[in-house]
Amino acid sequence: MELGWMGPESLEVCGGLLLPQVAEAIKAGEPVTTLTVTEDGLALGALAAHLEDGGCVIDSLYVSPEHRRRGVGRMLAAGLEDLLTGSGAARLRLSFTVTLPEHETMAPFLAAMGFAPEDDEGQNIYFTTLDEVAAASFFAGQAGTDGGVPFAGLSPSVLAQTARDALKDGAPMTPELLENNPEEDVSCALVRNGKALAFVAFDRSCCDRLTLACAWAGVAGPAAMAGLLRQAFGLAREKYQGDVPLAVQAVTPASAALVRGLLPQARPVSFTYAKPLDG
Repeated sequence: MELGWMGPESLEVCGGLLLPQVAEAIKAGEPVTTLTVTEDGLALGALAAHLEDGGCVIDSLYVSPEHRRRGVGRMLAAGLEDLLTGSGAARLRLSFTVTLPEHETMAPFLAAMGFAPEDDEGQNIYFTTLDEVAAASFFAGQAGTDGGVPFAGLSPSVLAQTARDALKDGAPMTPELLENNPEEDVSCALVRNGKALAFVAFDRSCCDRLTLACAWAGVAGPAAMAGLLRQAFGLAREKYQGDVPLAVQAVTPASAALVRGLLPQARPVSFTYAKPLDG
């Protein structure tokens, strides 16, 4: 097995071992360091990383299933550490989400390489199901608001203005979440006088799971937002079977506390591991 560089000219052979966004970054000439392990002209695994805030972030790390347990991942990680010697980088950092059974091997692999989990203060992706949501005390037997309107019933201009208001308020989303939402009959907004005061938006773009992508309180009070959440989840249960997986992302300590309070059975599935370097 041989450790080597991967550049734009190698993407046709090795690009399938990288996350799509990393391959696009390499094509665009962005400062991404990419290593690959090959054997007899065949790419076995690849790693991509970039320098950030005095450290190094691993963007992608993958070994072909048929070549695992041969030390390919260790060779890639050790090769990156060798490259970072004398660079001034203080630590290596890698974030990952467990969406498939094979991802469960990442944590023990990183621990064996000297990485340790970082405290994410609850800022995480959580998995549950619609049945588990319905059984949670916050949702069980509670009625939703009567003012929520599904996105399918809102005009494009109202959705566009709502997206602008939410983004201006710092909501973690893109305009497309509202303006081209495929779950428009489940996502809903609290509307008064033609203006959305709050919304709950779902999508289903990741691993065929229904995702609560953003809940924006806007100028609505806590009681109104609670009712809107109940209505939105009620619409989701009308559309989908109760065992449909549900993902909820918490992006701040406050939203993490809210998720844990409303959905205590939800399981965290995203993790960050880090390793100090000599620099």
